[in-house]
Amino acid sequence: MQKSLLFTVLYSICFISSSFGQACLEVSEDPNFDQEEFDGFLTSFANKKKGNIKDQIPITVHVAESVQGASGLSNEVIKTTINRVNGYFNDAGIEFILCGAPRLIFGEQTYFRENADILNGQNYVTETLNIYFVEGITDPNSGVGGFSFFPWTRTPETRYVIMSWNFPNVAGVLAHEIGHYYGLYHTHASFLGVELADGSNCRNAGDQLCDTPADYNFLAGGLDRCKYVGTFKDPVGNDYNPNPKNIMSYAPSNCMSELTLEQSARINFYHTTDITYLTSECSFPDFLISSSEPSKSIRADEDINVTYDLDIDGDIKLNEIEVYFWLSDDQTELGTIIQKETITLPPGSTTLDLDFSIDFPINRSTNTYYLTAQVDPEFRVLEQEEGNNLHTITVTVDNSALEDQVVFANPVSNNILKIFLRDNSTKTELNFYIWDHLGRLHKTVNAFKNRDEYFEEIDISSLANGLYILEANFPDKGRSQSFNFYKQSF
Repeated sequence: MQKSLLFTVLYSICFISSSFGQACLEVSEDPNFDQEEFDGFLTSFANKKKGNIKDQIPITVHVAESVQGASGLSNEVIKTTINRVNGYFNDAGIEFILCGAPRLIFGEQTYFRENADILNGQNYVTETLNIYFVEGITDPNSGVGGFSFFPWTRTPETRYVIMSWNFPNVAGVLAHEIGHYYGLYHTHASFLGVELADGSNCRNAGDQLCDTPADYNFLAGGLDRCKYVGTFKDPVGNDYNPNPKNIMSYAPSNCMSELTLEQSARINFYHTTDITYLTSECSFPDFLISSSEPSKSIRADEDINVTYDLDIDGDIKLNEIEVYFWLSDDQTELGTIIQKETITLPPGSTTLDLDFSIDFPINRSTNTYYLTAQVDPEFRVLEQEEGNNLHTITVTVDNSALEDQVVFANPVSNNILKIFLRDNSTKTELNFYIWDHLGRLHKTVNAFKNRDEYFEEIDISSLANGLYILEANFPDKGRSQSFNFYKQSF
């Protein structure tokens, strides 16, 4: 392309308001842009109907930990969002595809350019368009919805799109930012000169495109919902007739739904010239954990023994990986980590048979619970699909075989005394005292009973062999229960 030295600014920042989808600061011209070359490309593009032939563009989506699962941000929602963006770019001859699963990232809650650059440097996946969804983007003067970088302003590994998730029509605003990434200006751009309403200077003013009507900037008003009702005039007195539906305008985000043929051609122009490096084949290793045991039934003081199959597809560049076990009484939530294990990884693709004995929390009452095994919970491996790193089985806790008050095992041979109490005394203090047959106090345990069924384990390794009395005292209720037990260690 013919070179001419013009001024350059680094990036496009889009601000969010309650009335408008975004307002971006961008004053930048491609110093290598050749208008004649683009005009020839535009004619060829239109004749070939390039929109019917689509090159796949791999994208890597990064999701900040603070918004994971929040505001309905799930993998399915992300896929739906990308599909909507593809609908807007339908005539541009490109199609965005998710390159592997969305990546969970850790960092700060809010970002601006400086710390966003650091975030990108830590997580950037080469040969893909990297998109970051974070909780918020800040600026001293305004809230920011997202920003991106023009093709001519940065090296490939320092160009990305970052978005604040919590605003309307995220697909439309994301398409707006990707539009900047592919070299599109705002429809109201004026740094090259104000485009006249009659289009007479459309090639060298405004957004340099002639099928986008001249736009005065919708931040000034003139809209009734998504319909232009204003009376704005251009510098020579002609009436404006802008298009509030154009994705590159400042109309409210819910109006965004269109890109023109020339905008699509400019996108494809940069796709085939400056952005030819998005070529990843998206070939990543993958974990798949499963089990042939869909459910387990235990008593609350018993361990859970489960066998899993771990399929490893591809070469993992690690010698070992962690497996976390989560327990929840809600099928839609992971719940609480109850156990962590580390497994050794052999080289190459293989299947491992894994047997785990999971220490079930003794304080769980008779109920149905959900035990989830999660491979690589800290996302150390860049995978093809992270959703299959989890496997959930149903665990039914059934304490019905136990008497309402029981101490076991009796005699105690493993230094752990178990106590089970079942009554309707809840939300009450509960103190345990262990006495010997001479009335000497050997151990005190302070507890709290917050459900009908109550389990407790007491370490009696400090006690000598012999006969003891366990007193369960409810100070709030003014009552006690006593149990005899015998310790007999071998």
